[in-house]
Amino acid sequence: MLRSGAKPDEITFVGVLSACNHAGLVKKGQRLFNSMNLAYDLKPNGQHYSCLVDILGRAGLVDEATRVVCEEMPACEQDAAVLGALLGAYRLHGGDVRMANRIGKELLELEPASSGAYVLLANVYAAHGKWEEFAQVRKKMKERRVKKVPGFSQIEVKGRSHIFFAGDRSHPQAAEIYGLLQEKLLPQICEMGYSKGNSSFFCSHQISES
Repeated sequence: MLRSGAKPDEITFVGVLSACNHAGLVKKGQRLFNSMNLAYDLKPNGQHYSCLVDILGRAGLVDEATRVVCEEMPACEQDAAVLGALLGAYRLHGGDVRMANRIGKELLELEPASSGAYVLLANVYAAHGKWEEFAQVRKKMKERRVKKVPGFSQIEVKGRSHIFFAGDRSHPQAAEIYGLLQEKLLPQICEMGYSKGNSSFFCSHQISES
């Protein structure tokens, strides 16, 4: 864009910061974020701060991510996406549980009907062995009748949408799909040596049809 003479805008920076996030480019992400105001006279908004916080949080720089949220960014930009990214960092890498508790409560105030906020805070407590607090969050979630939305995948084949929920076998071609997974895809995954998560289990156990 720069070589062609085009000036990047706010949307451009969301894209490049997201790319830095997924690629783990911490220093480059920070430089790009700082260049918004210094080089392009663009004011970062909540989306940009969310990207920066996630970049730092994923890299384990929890204190630095916290400083960005609590000291550097305007309070009006502290939305659920920013707080969720920061709380996710505490869940992955630990940190001051009191600060995590404060962030979690602010997140619940912003999104009282979001199951993700409750689950994220509960997982932070579980990671710190705070089982009483964990139970309180789950109780509050139940009292407010907030249900966890199951994970799902969606694909479109020949103009028709197909949705697959986690553990779901209601699709009319479920037997054929799982059979193909068992016979074709999983052996290839095992041959590649992939054992992260549950793949090692699948490689040594057949998928039950029940």
